[in-house]
Amino acid sequence: MTSPPAALLALDGRRLDSLTPAELAVFQRYRNGRPKDGRPWISVGLGTPLLDPGVLLSAPTQAQADDILKHAGAVICVRVYD
Repeated sequence: MTSPPAALLALDGRRLDSLTPAELAVFQRYRNGRPKDGRPWISVGLGTPLLDPGVLLSAPTQAQADDILKHAGAVICVRVYD
């Protein structure tokens, strides 16, 4: 089984608003990723304290939802399940 890229694993615990453009591209690539043959299941999510889910769900675009998450101090969580 192939290991996840180091660039993705390095994002674990980082704040979304602190990513460089290259790191943000890695996050966006794997955010909605699905496992492929021979690859581990990778879950990439965000954790935010005290964010009203209704505010996030009412964002009309992913970009606006990302802005809300950035302002809320969202932290990236990367988990690998093999």
